Amino acid sequence: IGDYILIRNRGRPYMVHTVAHELRHCWQAYRNRGQYFTEYHPNTDINTRNFAEQKEEIDAEAYASLYVEKYLGVPDGTALLYDTPETPNGWEGYREKVKARMQEIIV
Repeated sequence: IGDYILIRNRGRPYMVHTVAHELRHCWQAYRNRGQYFTEYHPNTDINTRNFAEQKEEIDAEAYASLYVEKYLGVPDGTALLYDTPETPNGWEGYREKVKARMQEIIV
């Protein structure tokens, strides 16, 4: 759990998604510490793809995607994932992992 949240101004759904993602990390840390953060690596330690593939990140992305779908009416919350010019190529299969986790979460 960091000291700040970076929120890029890419519209309300993106900003809400970011906050929901970070709040999910708080839930992970305080509610389920034994299940999460036992082998977690900050994104300064590993590359972006490996960082995103961690169970903590997939869970947080899934929760945030569900949140914006349910509360903001976004048709596909995963459309907000890593669709930015600075994101490297090679994200095949990532959305599918997030969508699979979404099936297991109740918002």
